[in-house]
Amino acid sequence: MAACDRWLFSTRLPVLFGDVAEDQWVVIGANGHYRGSEAIDSHLVYTVLLEDGSNRIFTPSDFQDRFHWKNESDKAFLVGPAVD
Repeated sequence: MAACDRWLFSTRLPVLFGDVAEDQWVVIGANGHYRGSEAIDSHLVYTVLLEDGSNRIFTPSDFQDRFHWKNESDKAFLVGPAVD
C-alpha cells in the first residue's frame, strides 16, 4: 500500500490514497470513511485495540456489526497539497 500522501490541515491527520492490489485503489479519509474500486472491502481490515489491551482484526462487515459504525464512502475525500 502507498504511504500517506495527504494531510487534513485542521487536524494534521493523514488522508491516504493508495494502490491496494492490481487494478484496485482506495481513499481513506481522516474521519475513517473510505471509498475505492469495486470489491475494495475484500482488501481491507480494521485493527482494533480493545479495552482489555488485546488487538483484534475485523473485516469491514464484522467491524460494522461489532461497533455499529457504517462506512459512508461519500465522506472519504482528499484535501490539500502534500505537506513536507
